[in-house]
Amino acid sequence: MKGLTAKEEELMAFFWEKGPLFVKEILTFYDDPKTHFNTLSTIVRGLEEKRYLNQINLL
Repeated sequence: MKGLTAKEEELMAFFWEKGPLFVKEILTFYDDPKTHFNTLSTIVRGLEEKRYLNQINLL
């Protein structure tokens, strides 16, 4: 299994703490300026490819 980047680890902390989330819900955890939705979505897809997340973790 591949390691996590700093941003991936930051996102995984949200999933570990909160449980299953929509990407739009993750956006609410960031202060302005917020990370763009598409950027977060790409990182989440990468976490799925690395098998850190699956459809159970994502709503």
